Amino acid sequence: MINSQSISIRKEKKRKVDLVMWAKNGAFYLKKTLKRINEVIPNEAVENRIFVDDDSTDNSREIAKSFQWKTYSNEGMGIGDGANTALRYVKSPYFISFEQDLVLAKNWWEKIPKYLNNKNVIAAQGVRLPDLPVLRELQEYRLERNRKLRRMTHSMDNTIYKTEIMREIGGFPRLPGAGVDSILVQKVLKTKYKWITDYSVVSLHLRKNVWQDVNRFYWYGLVAPIVSKYDPSINLLRIVKTFFFSPIRGFHIAIIKNCPQLFIIYPVIRFNVLKGYLDGMKYRKKTMSFN
Repeated sequence: MINSQSISIRKEKKRKVDLVMWAKNGAFYLKKTLKRINEVIPNEAVENRIFVDDDSTDNSREIAKSFQWKTYSNEGMGIGDGANTALRYVKSPYFISFEQDLVLAKNWWEKIPKYLNNKNVIAAQGVRLPDLPVLRELQEYRLERNRKLRRMTHSMDNTIYKTEIMREIGGFPRLPGAGVDSILVQKVLKTKYKWITDYSVVSLHLRKNVWQDVNRFYWYGLVAPIVSKYDPSINLLRIVKTFFFSPIRGFHIAIIKNCPQLFIIYPVIRFNVLKGYLDGMKYRKKTMSFN
């Protein structure tokens, strides 16, 4: 429970936040994303704006600079290294991470930072829903199911952290692609700290098209064998079982959400996760560092 006597982070003038973003070829979304951040996060509360670029070939850096973000090069490769590069430049006691394709919820600043008044909370976030209707229906179903089953929903695209504690636990996992947030949360759960998700704060996840997003689930499956080292609930038997029953589940979701496309889309997603997992198992024994 939040300490009612604590002074809200968003109202305490002496406390500042740094804004961080790691990106690669994000020009398609960046203007909309950065404009909304400026609208939601009060300028007087911001100390530094830190943009880490991962060798973009578009004009991502120029767009970031035009919004007064200071740009840096990723000191490694991929999301994990980009996040840790950003963390090295953070100077404020709190920092907020955003991804390049997220339109921040208008009530985010009002509701999320106050969770960090609890000394045991290391990070807090809202949730995100895709801007494409079909994907949005599916994600709404998944979020509601996670809430009922008390499963954690997490991401790093609209999240505020306590800087020193993040450094204390070793920063972000050094994973190149998907799965950084999953491993990070598992690390947090093994400490005395908590990670809070507020389902009433809904940001918009910008997507280009449905099938491009569906195919991205292959990459989630690819890193799943690595994530399974930290989260035993992720395993081949469960992934195979989920795929086997996916036509039934897809039909169920399609009926509940009145969205016939999900009868096809959901099984394809589960197939992509399974295929990615099987491919990922080939690389599980390779030496990789994740902190």
